[in-house]
Amino acid sequence: MKSRVHVDFNNADQDGRLRLNLAGTTASLDAQHFYLQDGVSLVVCDDELECEAVVQFNTEEGIWVGAIDWEKLQERR
Repeated sequence: MKSRVHVDFNNADQDGRLRLNLAGTTASLDAQHFYLQDGVSLVVCDDELECEAVVQFNTEEGIWVGAIDWEKLQERR
């Protein structure tokens, strides 16, 4: 089962990747002892939506992001 990480779907970079640096996201990662690495898959979610993401490092901003297919965004199960 993939890790589920809380994100803000309104916090995307210029390429549409979700920034994984907000307090809620960091707390979710820390609680699961999940360490971000390029190419790792996880499920990103908020209270209503979820989607699979692939972790990437945004070198321009110096932060980790999750690349998602916005067309595959679905209601949370």
